[in-house]
Amino acid sequence: MATSGGPKQRKFQPVEVSWARRVKIYNNSGAALSEGDGVYVSSGTVAKVGDDNTVGILGVVCEDIAASDYGWVYIEGVFKVKVNGTVDFALLDPVYSAASQKVDDGSSNDVAIGYIVNENPASGASEVYIAIRSTLLSSTTHS
Repeated sequence: MATSGGPKQRKFQPVEVSWARRVKIYNNSGAALSEGDGVYVSSGTVAKVGDDNTVGILGVVCEDIAASDYGWVYIEGVFKVKVNGTVDFALLDPVYSAASQKVDDGSSNDVAIGYIVNENPASGASEVYIAIRSTLLSSTTHS
């Protein structure tokens, strides 16, 4: 969907998703959630994923969700996402949330939000393809 300012810039861009693998959530975060935002739930409150994420990812917002409204979140799929800094990822490497809805190679106690599905991502690539790992399905802690 285009706006007067140009096309919408999604943080996590869907590449391959299944409408059957999504859940409806109530946005009790106090702020709107945008299509493509990665989100998690902590102590019953929805929030956007960020750096030093120790709880993982619930999923990726399917379409804008106003504060105090219901909306859909993909809990499984392949997404194109920007890399924070320069990381040399390989196929099936775990990825972790970073600042500004990007991914990196994590730090102590971070929880993986997915894994690399590019067959051979370019060294230091600025974008990669990941399969998300919803906390509804599983969890892995970075050691």
